[in-house]
Order: sequence, then structure tokens, then C-alpha cells
Amino acid sequence: MSRTHLRRILGLPDMPLNWDVLMLIMEFLDRRTLLAYMSTCHTLHRAGVPYLLSDPIRFKRSFNVKSFCQFALGDFPHRLRCLHELEFPARFWLRKRDTITLLAQVLKYSPYLEKITIIRAERFFGIDPILGDAIAESTSIKEFFLDGVGYEALSVLTRMQSPLESVDLFIDAGAVENYPDPNEALERFALGLTHLKVRWVQMGMSVQYPKVRILSIEDDNFVPIDLLIYVFPNLQSLTISTNTSEYLEMDQAELKRIHLQNKKSQRSRSWPRLDYLEGDVTLLYCLAPTCRVRRLSAWVSSSDVDKLLVVCKNTQPESLKLYFHMDRLSVDELEKILKSGDIRSISLTIDAYNMGLRDLKQYFERFRDLFRTLTISVLYFRVIWGPYPRRWLDPEEYDRDDDEEYNANPAGTNPLKEFFKFLTLDRCTLRAAKYIKTLRYAFFDMPGKPMRYYEITRPSRDEIGMEQLSSEVGEQIVQETFESPS
Repeated sequence: MSRTHLRRILGLPDMPLNWDVLMLIMEFLDRRTLLAYMSTCHTLHRAGVPYLLSDPIRFKRSFNVKSFCQFALGDFPHRLRCLHELEFPARFWLRKRDTITLLAQVLKYSPYLEKITIIRAERFFGIDPILGDAIAESTSIKEFFLDGVGYEALSVLTRMQSPLESVDLFIDAGAVENYPDPNEALERFALGLTHLKVRWVQMGMSVQYPKVRILSIEDDNFVPIDLLIYVFPNLQSLTISTNTSEYLEMDQAELKRIHLQNKKSQRSRSWPRLDYLEGDVTLLYCLAPTCRVRRLSAWVSSSDVDKLLVVCKNTQPESLKLYFHMDRLSVDELEKILKSGDIRSISLTIDAYNMGLRDLKQYFERFRDLFRTLTISVLYFRVIWGPYPRRWLDPEEYDRDDDEEYNANPAGTNPLKEFFKFLTLDRCTLRAAKYIKTLRYAFFDMPGKPMRYYEITRPSRDEIGMEQLSSEVGEQIVQETFESPS
């Protein structure tokens, strides 16, 4: 193909471009543009395959599986070497035997397939045993995410030959007592795992996991901190939660007894430091960590203020992230928490559901006095409005278009909706920067508004400016300041 013909097809300027430049361009193309780019000639088609397959492959529709597998198995084994991540959604299902066989071949013969995510794992492995056999025989998988785990999924995990480094294991709680012990499967990878996330798994405490840095546990059984320290001696990030109200129903004397017992157990052995700690305040209080924590994330209710003060005193966090409902935590109580230590970064997620407009305005006005007392450099301020705040703690799980409470406005007289509609985030940022003299970054997320990220500038002593950051830069700062390390 002549260079003139290539320029006409690709719409390139009338200037010489060598093949190295054409290859380099592929790194910056989205999938749709890349497919159009590859269709111009055989050379670019072959060169674009690694870029096409290197992104995570998510099978949103089952009828696409056969064509994908035929493509991936073509030019065997070169295309399979480009495959790194596969994701199977909850509704994934196959009926035709030839398609199942093709998928099993892809799973088995992809030498660099490192990550597999399976939602409703028991349903997936119930399609045909050869799929489980193919995954079990693979030797390249490092990250394995299984949701809806049952007998079949656990049997596959037990037989896996890959040197797993990261496991997310969400047991189907419907019949836990009938399943094989998941610890038998996990302990096979104890020496190599660095990330472990388990739900409805009562962790065995006889085998150590020396390389696990990031741990997330969700279960009804509370694990004493001395056992956690023994099993995970080099932990850096801990997220702990429970689905039971057992601890909320305990009297204060019993909670204090558990707290003192765990605190005393750390005199002989403790973590030197945690980079991240997250959980319900009552659970964190009972756990009673005594090491320093760089980033602390807590879910707060009205009865948790004193407990959170104890947790902050013991851990001395540099960054504090709080979730709470507006009528369960006053600004005065919040001030007491934020001034409990040398906190440099604050993230507040406030649920305003069932709050009146007058109460909302008064609550926000009190922040003016609070901000004057702070010496923080990063502020993340988020307000949500809905009947299920726990479901909406993660912005990725909350879609305002589907929020019937927020959008229900038949008469056009919803005062809270109008309040947020006319709220100016630029003005909020300047006010925060005016009161917090040390503020460098301010991030605001309000109902009905796009997320905004700002960097504060101070050209002179009395002058305040701000620059809006891109979402990529802003999200990176938020991740590094408040979120669990990846």
C-alpha cells in the first residue's frame, strides 16, 4: 500500500509518517477507533492485535463469545499471548457445546492470562466441567475474583495450579455449612498471596500468610487482633466489616472489655504501622489497634463519637475519611473528632436524607466555624441524598438518574433539589480556602452536580485563586490520600 493511499484512508496530513509513528499512535486509541485503524491494511491489523486484547475483555453478551474465541485462537498461539484479563458477568451462560469447547481452549492455552473475574461463580462452573478444568490447569493466573462461590467453585480453587497472588472469595451465604472448608484451598497459596478479600469465610488461624499486604474481611465472626497479627504479620491495609448487629446490641461494659482485652494482647506483638484501616467504628473500637495508621476510614453513628475518639487517639491518623448521616453527628461532635490529632486530610461523606432545607442550611453554616479551626491540606466534601446511604457510599454504585427519591418532583417544589441545583461549587471552594488557610486541594461532590477537583493557589497573602484539575489528576490525589492501596 502506497503512503499516499494510506494517508487518504487514515485521514493523515500530507507529511511523511514512518511505521514506528503509526504503531505508536495505537497506544492512544480507544477500542472503536483502534478497530477502524486496524481495518486499513494487513500490517496495521496484525500490529493492533496486542493493543486490542491487552485491555480487560468483558463478556457483556454471551452470543459474542464464539466469535471472540475464534478470533483469539486464530494465528495460534500469538493472539493468545496478548490476552491478560477476562471477566464473566452474572448473566453469563453458554448452551452450545462447540462454544464451550472454544472458551475452554482460550482459558487453558493463554500463557499470559493473569486475571479472571467471575460473578456468580457457581452458575459459571455449572455450565460444563471443562471450564473449571481449564482454569485449574492454567499456570499463569495471578488474580482470581470469585463471587457467589459454592461447592464447584471451591473445588476448582482447590485444584488450581497457578501461583495466585490475589484472591477475592465471596462465599454464597445461603448454605455455608454444606461447603468444603475454603481455608484448605486458600492455605495452598499462603506463601504467595499479597491481596486477600474474603466474605463469609471463617479464616483459619494456624497458617501464616507472610506476604499479604492488603486484607478485607466481612463475616459475622469477630477475629481477635492478636490472631490477625499472627496470621498476617506484614499487613499494610485492613478493611473489616460484619453483617450482624451483635456488636451494636452489646452493652458498653462488654464492648469496653473486648477493647481492653485486644489492646492488652498487643503488648507482646503488634503491627508496626498500617497504611490503611477501614471499618464500622464499633468494630474498630473492639479491635483496638495500637499502631499508627496513615489513612483511617470509618462509618459513624450517633453513639460512636466517644469510640471514634479513642480509635483516633490510639492510631493517630494523618488522613481521616468519615461516613455519617447528618442527624446522627453534629458539627460540634465532628469538630471534636477532627481536632483529636494531627489530621492533615479530611474526607466527609454526609447523607442528608430526610433532612429539611432549614436544617440543611444551618448544618452547612456551622461548617464555617469548623473550617476556621482546621489546618488541613486536602478536603473532600460529599453530600448524598437517599434512603439507602450504605449502598451509595461508593460513587460507582450510585446512579442519580435511577434515584427516584431525588428525581421525584411532580409539582416542581422540592426545596432540597432546588437548593443543590443552585449551589455553586466554585463559591464553595473559595469559601473553604478562605477559612482553611492551609488548604491546597478541595474536592466537592453534590447532588445534581458533576464532581469537581480544585487546586488552591495563593499568589499573595490576601489573594486566593483556584485551578480546576482534570478528573484523572483529581482521582489520583483522592486515591493516594484517602483510599486503600491497590
